[in-house]
Amino acid sequence: MRKQKLIWLDTAENPEGQMELIIKYRGSTSKENVAAFLEIRDKSSVLVKEKGELRQDTARVKTTVFKCQGVQCWTPDNPAVYQVNIVLELSDKSNEKTYIRHGQKLGFRSLKRQNQQVFWNHKPVKLLGICYREPDSKMENWETVLRCDLELFKAAHINFIRSIYYPFSEKMLELCDEMGFWVENTAPFYELGQTKKNISELPHMQKEFETAAEELLVNGSHTSVLLWSLGHDCAWGVNFGIIRDRIRELDDIRLMTFHLPMSIPEEEPQMDVWPVHDIDWRLPFDKTYDQMVIFHTPGAENEIGYMIADADYPVPVLHEVWSPVVCHNRDEIQRDPGIRDFWGKSIRTFVEKSARTPGCLGGVVLAGVDEDGSFEGLKEYEWGILDVNHNPKPEYYHLKNAYEAASKETYVEWENENSAVETKINCFRRQNEICNINWKIQWTEDALHIENDNIFYIFSRKKCLLKEAGLIQKQGKKVLIKGGPFLNTAGFLLGKWIGRSLEICSVDGAENVQIKISGTYENTLDICFYLTLFQNGILETAYEVQKLFRHMPHRVKAEIGISSGGLGEKGGAYYVTEPDRVRMVSQGCKVRLEPAPELTEGAIVNNLDPRINYVGNWIKMEDYCGNLNGSETLSNTAGDYAELSFTGTGITVYGSWDILYGMCNVYLDGELWKKDVSQYPPKVDFPGMSRGYEKRYRQILAEVHGLEEKKHTLRIEVTGTKEAKAQNTYTSIDYAVLEGSSYTGGFKMNIAVDFNYPRMVRGCVRRPDVKLIPGVRESFRIQMLLEEDK
Repeated sequence: MRKQKLIWLDTAENPEGQMELIIKYRGSTSKENVAAFLEIRDKSSVLVKEKGELRQDTARVKTTVFKCQGVQCWTPDNPAVYQVNIVLELSDKSNEKTYIRHGQKLGFRSLKRQNQQVFWNHKPVKLLGICYREPDSKMENWETVLRCDLELFKAAHINFIRSIYYPFSEKMLELCDEMGFWVENTAPFYELGQTKKNISELPHMQKEFETAAEELLVNGSHTSVLLWSLGHDCAWGVNFGIIRDRIRELDDIRLMTFHLPMSIPEEEPQMDVWPVHDIDWRLPFDKTYDQMVIFHTPGAENEIGYMIADADYPVPVLHEVWSPVVCHNRDEIQRDPGIRDFWGKSIRTFVEKSARTPGCLGGVVLAGVDEDGSFEGLKEYEWGILDVNHNPKPEYYHLKNAYEAASKETYVEWENENSAVETKINCFRRQNEICNINWKIQWTEDALHIENDNIFYIFSRKKCLLKEAGLIQKQGKKVLIKGGPFLNTAGFLLGKWIGRSLEICSVDGAENVQIKISGTYENTLDICFYLTLFQNGILETAYEVQKLFRHMPHRVKAEIGISSGGLGEKGGAYYVTEPDRVRMVSQGCKVRLEPAPELTEGAIVNNLDPRINYVGNWIKMEDYCGNLNGSETLSNTAGDYAELSFTGTGITVYGSWDILYGMCNVYLDGELWKKDVSQYPPKVDFPGMSRGYEKRYRQILAEVHGLEEKKHTLRIEVTGTKEAKAQNTYTSIDYAVLEGSSYTGGFKMNIAVDFNYPRMVRGCVRRPDVKLIPGVRESFRIQMLLEEDK
C-alpha cells in the first residue's frame, strides 16, 4: 500500500475562469499507469464525479487536472471547504492493480503573485497576522485550547497566522481551513549559527533537511497555507535548498519565504516574498531591507537609528514582526502599565500605513500567547496578546480595534503623536457658587496655614513644600494630600530637595491664593513652583526649571533601533492618602499612582540602615544611577549573609540585576524560603538593553506577605554561585520595605504633562523626546473632591 503522503492536491483557475483541482502523485514510475477517480461533495450533494488519467509531469511526479464547476472560492471571510475523495488506480505492466484511497477537506482558490502584490481570487491580499507557537499536543485539553485560541484570534479580525519555531500540526491546519486563516508554515530550523549549531552547510546533515521537507508536505496540502518558510533567524546554507526543491517538486503555486533572504546567493532561486522584521514605523513599508544589517550592525546611519540596506527586488514585502508587543523593556512596563495602551496606537499606525502601501503584503504581531518557560527557556516572555492561561490581555483588545478598522477598510484620522501634549484645563463647575467664601491666612514660626470653610493647606517653612492639605469636615480635618509638589522626571534621577523660599504672590479673596516656591534639586537643577489654590479644592501647579546642572538622558544604540533618550515622564507629583478623593482635572495629562511607603517612618530599610546586620566581607558601593539612596551593599563571598529583624506582616527586598551578579538563598525565620535567587538579568530583558546599560535597578529579590504580625527575621545568604553567562557571583542589596499595621503608607500621584517610552524600540511608534527646558513653564490641575463632588 502506498503512503498517502505522496498524494498532493491543489487548486487553480484556468484561462476560461473555471476552478480546477490538480492531483499530483509522487512515487510512481514511468512504466506505471495511474488513473484517478474523483468525487467532490458539499454538505448535501455530490458536485463532481469523474475519472482521469495522470500524465508524467516530472521524473517522480504524475499529474492530472479536473474542472470543477459550481464550487465557491475559499476566503478568510467565507472559508468554504468541500470533501474531496480520491481513489488512485495503479496498473503495472502485467495489469495488476493497486488502489490508494485519500480523502480531505479542501477549499478552492486562485493564487498569483504580480510584482509586489499577491492576489487571492483576483483580490489583493493584505495580511493582519499574529505569530503563534502552537501548544504542545501533550498538554491537557490540547485541542480545546487550540480551538479557543483560534476563536479569539478570529474575533480579533486576525486573518493570518505565522508559525514560529516549528511547523503546525495537521489538526491546526484543518482548523485554519475550517475557520478561515491564511497560514505561514515554517520548517523546524531557527537560530542556526546563533543559539544552535549551524548545520545548513554540513553534507552529512542533508537527511535532516529532507525529513523536514517531508514533515511540511505530509500536512501541507491545505488551502489555508499561503506561505512556506524554510527557516527563521538563519543565514542561508545549501541544505535549505533541499527543502525548497522538495516543496517545489509538488507545489509550484504557494509562495515561499526565508527569514534572511539577503544571505541567499544570486545564483540560487530567490524567494517569492521578502520578509522584514522590526522595521521602524517611519521607514517605507515596501522596501526589501537587508535584515542581516538591521539585526547585526551596530550604530545608525539616519535619525531613525537604523543601519539599512535595500536589495531592490520587485517582490511583496511581509513584515513578519511589526510593532511587537512590548516585553523586553520590563522596567518601563513595571513603572507605567499605560505602555500597553500606548502600544495600541503603535499597532494602529502600522496597520494604517500598510493599508496605504500596495507593495506591503501586511504584517504580523509577535506574539499570540505569553510563554511559560517550558519551551527554549523563554520564561517571562510576556509577548502575547493572550496570557499564559490563554486569556486576553489589554493588548488583545488594542489589536482587535486596529485590525477591525483595517478589515472593514475604515480608516479615520486620530491624534498626531508627533505633536506636543497640550495641557488644556477643564472648567470647574462650582466656582460661582462659592465666590463669597474668603481665605484665612496665617504665618507661624514653622508653617504657613491657608484655609476657607471647606479646605485647608499647611506649608512647611523649613522645607518650602506643602506639608498637608485636605477637607474641613464637621468631625475635623481630613488629610488628602501629604506632601508636594515634587518634580516628576521618570528616567532622570533628581538630587536631594533643598527649599530656598516660600512666599505668597497674590490673594484674590473670593477666588484664589497664589504661592511661589523656589528651591533646588541638589546637583541637578534649580526650579520654581507656582501654586494656585482655588476655593473649590482645585490646586493648579505650574513649574519652571531655572537652570540645569546635568544633561538629559542621551540617545543610545539598542539591539534594533535607537533608545531615544530623554525622560519617561515630565510633570509633577504629590503624596495622597485617598487617590479616589483627588482627581486630575487637566486634559492631556496622564496620572500614575505608586505606593509610597516612605510616608511612614521606618517602613523603608535602606542598605545602610543599622537594622541590617551584615556578616562577612560586604562592600558598600556608590551608584547614583538608580539605587534608592545612591548606594548598594555587595558581597561575592559564599556564606556571607545580611540579616534583618522586623515586626510586621510582610517584607519586600529590592536589589539590582547585573551581568556581574550571582545567586543568593533567602531564609525566613530560620527556614530556607527561596533558593538560588538570581540577580543576573533574565533572558527576556537582553533584547531591550544597550551595551553598558545592562544594569536594572530596584528589582524585587524576594517578597512575602500575609505573615502573622509578630517579630520575624529575614536573612540573605551569598552562595558564591551564578548563572552560566554571569561574569561574577555578587549579591547586591539596595533596600527593603516593611508591611504591617504600623506602616500605613500612602500613594505618590505622578502627573505627566508629557511622556514617552524611550526604550520601546524595535520599530514601535514612540512620541517625540521629552526634555526639561529652562525657562519653559508648564502646568496641571488636580482637585480635592468635596463631599458634594464625589
